[in-house]
Amino acid sequence: MAIHRRDMGHSDRQADLKTALARFESRMAAGAFSPYANRIEDPRKRWCTFLELIKRRGQRYAMCSLENFDICGRDSKRKTSVRDELRSFTTNMPERIASGSGLVLLGPPGTGKDHLLMACLREAILTHGFTVRWHDGLELFQQVKAAIARDGTGDFFKQLYTPQILALSDPVPPRDELTAYELSVLRNVIEKRYSSGLSTWITTNVQNYDEARKLFTSAVLDRLLHGTLELFCGWESYRTRMEAKPCATETN
Repeated sequence: MAIHRRDMGHSDRQADLKTALARFESRMAAGAFSPYANRIEDPRKRWCTFLELIKRRGQRYAMCSLENFDICGRDSKRKTSVRDELRSFTTNMPERIASGSGLVLLGPPGTGKDHLLMACLREAILTHGFTVRWHDGLELFQQVKAAIARDGTGDFFKQLYTPQILALSDPVPPRDELTAYELSVLRNVIEKRYSSGLSTWITTNVQNYDEARKLFTSAVLDRLLHGTLELFCGWESYRTRMEAKPCATETN
């Protein structure tokens, strides 16, 4: 009789699995997981979403685009190459977002990583209608602490887990080291979004990939980079170059 009960339990689980698979296939057939599912269709709502992003990010970034990204200076070829990669990324964004592909921009401070990030977010919202959430990396950790003290983190984390694109600007603090708590928060967010097939975009100030791996740990960085477009912005600071001389495109 015991064997019979176990067999019945197994049969029930098999039936539940078949039902779940049937529902999944039904959702697939209905386009629930297509690149064009759950997007903002109304152009006015797209603009409202973009303006909300600018309100959070700051007016300085309102006009950022790939077209007005500065490619002058002795690193113009490398800058142009990165810009062209991002043009391809934004053109093929529906397919890339549907696959959970993310974006990671690495490089020293002042190289225009956040300009490029905002240019891509602009395209994501206004051209493609994706839902987007942006956070300053350091403020994110403070907001999580405040949410824990206030009423738990459920509602706040939902804001991080549900958008089709989550963008984080430089989550590494000026001390160049993440605390165990900060690393735990980042790992949980990245892991949840990775498991859900959601796209995460990050900029971070590092000199090279070895430094990035040291800061984030291999587990977090591997999740970030899996199927992701990673670009290294390894040229001189825009502010440093502009102090030296005005823009004059050079080749090398």
